Amino acid sequence: MELKRNLVDQLYSILKERIITLTLEPGARLTLQDLAQEFEVSQTPIRDALMRLSKDGLVRFVPAVGYYVIKLSVRDVIEIYDLRQLLEGYAVRSSVAHMDMEKLREIRKKIERQQDEPHILNQKLHLEIVKSSDNKRLQDLYTQIYDFVRICQYTHLRISGRAAKAAKEHLALIDAILQKNAEKAKQILEMHISNTRDEIIETLEKHPNTKKLDPVR
Repeated sequence: MELKRNLVDQLYSILKERIITLTLEPGARLTLQDLAQEFEVSQTPIRDALMRLSKDGLVRFVPAVGYYVIKLSVRDVIEIYDLRQLLEGYAVRSSVAHMDMEKLREIRKKIERQQDEPHILNQKLHLEIVKSSDNKRLQDLYTQIYDFVRICQYTHLRISGRAAKAAKEHLALIDAILQKNAEKAKQILEMHISNTRDEIIETLEKHPNTKKLDPVR
């Protein structure tokens, strides 16, 4: 039983990361047979992993039809980013006094020097803000939507030329936090989230199939 549980955990983690990073195309059908052949396992642990992903909302199960990768709608993006504005806007105001400024300066240097992938630095910065809010319930709420936030981030990074603009917004945000200007940091963060939301919506409307977009650079 323990061996099976570990196998399901591994399959779940691999498939989850593929969905979040758009390696699996949004809306794509997932067949038990194909996945079982790829991973050289029986269909049972594949089914168990897909059911877990279905409970997370990352996979849609249609009875008597099959499993499909979640495909975010415009409405989904609006709801996710409304929550981001509420949670991160509150978090940044309360986190200014608690943030690890050395860690923040290190993130800033990497953004300036274009070290690491843009999505990694993006995630580090936003997670650091939420973690530093010192509000456990806020962190728990953010965790509940974080997988969907990451899907949106990967969608956003596929927009040609957006990475440079996002980097400038992140640098301005970091500078405001380093200056301990909580209100300015909140304004910059909310503007950044609004800009990102609008660009993702435009992208979804123009490119329903995200695989047609430029690859993440």
